[in-house]
Amino acid sequence: MASGSERASAEGLLDQTLAVSAIATEAGDTLAYAGGAASGEYVAAIVARAGTSSPVPVRMAALSAEFGVRYRLDDGITQRTMRVSVIRCRSVDPEVQTLFASFIHELLLALPSDPAETDVADELARWLGLFWRLQAPPRTDVVGLVGELTLIGAARRPEAWVRGWHSVPTSTIDFVLTQPPVEVEVKATQSATRAHTISADQAFSSGNRYFASVRVELRESGMTIGDFARRIADGLGASQDREAFWAILAAECGASFGEFMAERFIADVSDRSLEFFRREDVPRPELGYPLPPDVSGVTFRSDFSASPSQGPDDFFAELGL
Repeated sequence: MASGSERASAEGLLDQTLAVSAIATEAGDTLAYAGGAASGEYVAAIVARAGTSSPVPVRMAALSAEFGVRYRLDDGITQRTMRVSVIRCRSVDPEVQTLFASFIHELLLALPSDPAETDVADELARWLGLFWRLQAPPRTDVVGLVGELTLIGAARRPEAWVRGWHSVPTSTIDFVLTQPPVEVEVKATQSATRAHTISADQAFSSGNRYFASVRVELRESGMTIGDFARRIADGLGASQDREAFWAILAAECGASFGEFMAERFIADVSDRSLEFFRREDVPRPELGYPLPPDVSGVTFRSDFSASPSQGPDDFFAELGL
């Protein structure tokens, strides 16, 4: 897609003309064309059968789609006009474009060998929530995001943790798993100490709960969060888990997705610092319940440094996760 958008821009291709390369099925049939437009947008043009009527076009801040339209497809040697369904990444942010390329890969894998335009529209609909979330404010910060990704990346069964990642919208806990029942709230810090801010809800509620403590070192010589996230996604075996992973990541980053994914950190520092603490083992104050009616919540600083902990190998082995 990058080479297509660069060629389209360099050659000044006209509207309704795309610089593309063919994507073939295992049988050798052309399923789609990947490339770009002169605007610099990444584009996928999918060959699909027409129905009695074309699906409704889609237009969002980061993505648009139109079905059953005629475009000139330029492969660098010849141009030909075809009826295709065109999905565009309307953002020119490199990280959003990379996300778009991953999404197109998953979408093409899910389509039948001879798709109808309605098949393309139906599969696209499953992903619209992801791109919609890229318009919202972020729900976390860079340090917190690295902490959560570090846990997933260290797990024996990362897909189980992806399924439990922010799975309860009203919960203040990052990971809520049911098989086995366990909850983990990740606390990440740039400090050399393990002093973290926690809430009374996190510290005193019932359940098999742990705090994961992670040190995060942001540095230009490190790997990008985007590369780290893609490494995790590539290790997920099922398409639905990869879809869920990117959807949650988009929700966490919101409109700051490109900025967050471009940040760099020292992954080895985070990996080596990861420790798990039982909720009942971390320092916490004595609180009287119920809280006064004019108090809606309590937060406090807790230094985990002297508390007993488990390393990730023992923690994940004990849970089978």
